[in-house]
Order: sequence, then C-alpha cells, then structure tokens
Amino acid sequence: MYFQSLDDKSECVGIYVNGKLHFDALPTDLTKTWRHSGAISNNDVEYAWLRSGGQNLAEVCPEELSTQLSANQSKSASVLNIPAENL
Repeated sequence: MYFQSLDDKSECVGIYVNGKLHFDALPTDLTKTWRHSGAISNNDVEYAWLRSGGQNLAEVCPEELSTQLSANQSKSASVLNIPAENL
C-alpha cells in the first residue's frame, strides 16, 4: 500500500495513507513510498526516489500530470508553511 510518512527526521509522527492520517495504530501493510525516512523501519518498503536516480518528483513527473503535481505541492506547502521547492 502506498503511503507518506509524516516525521521530523528522527521520529514518525504519523502516516498518510488512503486519504487518512494515522497517528497511533499505524497500518502494517505499507509497501511503497517516495523516499526513506529514519522513522521507517520496514526493510520491505520500496522507495520510488531510488528508482528515479535521486531526482525529485517534479523532475520525473509525466508532463500530463505536472499541473496537478504543482497544484498539490503548492497546497501542501501552504498547509505545512514551507516553500514548495522543499517538498
């Protein structure tokens, strides 16, 4: 199952999966995410970042999805109060 970890580089504060945030009881069937986090201890997780050769999402995003990616990154950045290029 695809997921995104929400962490502070050393401690997992939550997992976002299937449109929901999980903070206490984390799903156990997590298999794919973008990039490694120190909070992830499952050795069976696949990381798309490795397959991209270290490029970021914008660099590997198909052209037909780039507008949607940009909008989603801008929205995420505003919620997190960080620059979009840091996503």
